[in-house]
Order: sequence, then C-alpha cells, then structure tokens
Amino acid sequence: MRTTAPGCGGVVAVTLAIIVGLCACAGGPPVDPEALKREEQRLLAPFSRPQTLAADRFEITMTANFFDEFVPHLRSQTQRREHSPRPDGGAVYTFVDEVPGRTPMRFQLGATELWVFERLRLDVLGGRSELTLNASGERVTLHTGDTKQDLGSVEIRDGMFRRVP
Repeated sequence: MRTTAPGCGGVVAVTLAIIVGLCACAGGPPVDPEALKREEQRLLAPFSRPQTLAADRFEITMTANFFDEFVPHLRSQTQRREHSPRPDGGAVYTFVDEVPGRTPMRFQLGATELWVFERLRLDVLGGRSELTLNASGERVTLHTGDTKQDLGSVEIRDGMFRRVP
C-alpha cells in the first residue's frame, strides 16, 4: 500500500533534508561551557560581595540564566507585583510599593541586598549573558560594612559599577 502520491517521495525527502539542514544551522556556533561560566562570573562580580544598595527606583535587565540569583524577600502589605510575558520567552516583573518611602522592599541579587523605596522593574530576557542594573531617585546609597556612600544615580553594566551624572 502506497502512503504518498506517485513521484512525491523525492520531494518529501528533499524537503525533509532542507528542514534538517536549516535546524542544524539555526543553533549557531557551539558554546564553550568554561568561557560561558567565566563571562557569567564577570557579569556577577559587582554583586558578589555583601553590600546593600538602596534606591527609590531600580531597573534590572538580565537573561534567564541569572534569574536564580534574584531573590525577593518577604513581601510587605503595601507591595504590588505585576508580571507579563515577553515574546522571546522571558518576562517582565514590576514591584511597586503603594505607600513609598516607609519601609523598603527587599531583594537579593547575588550577595548584594537591594532596598527599593518605590519601584523595581525586572526584565528577564531570553538568551544568555546580560546583566545590567540602574538605580535612581532622590536617595541612592551604597552600604558596605560600616560605610555609607550617597551616590546619585548608579549603573552596573558589563560587569562594571559606575556613577551616572
């Protein structure tokens, strides 16, 4: 019993070969696991020491491989959380304090604690190896041990901590 029309077997075989070839090429070059691990450690380095970064507003962009490094602490009664999916398979999370300025919302990113007085937006992307943070507002401070620094706005991008004018 024939399952295809006469003469169609060659067309099906060629079509299947094209699809398999395209799928094999779509993966891109192989990723060196050790190089990827070094890149992830480099991007996480600013968050690797115990410190507290406090600000009115935070915007964090990360790829999904860093999502396990982000930990929300206990939620307050005045905190609202929103979630929406992204087309690339990631998600956008927004945490807003309905009564800003009183007790900060607390999050952990690596070994760094984040105190948020108004709003935190977390954009989780598909893909790999991106981790940026922007902190802004009237109060942006860094606490390390017994030291407190007033910073103005801060950006952590490409593994580097920078003050933003």
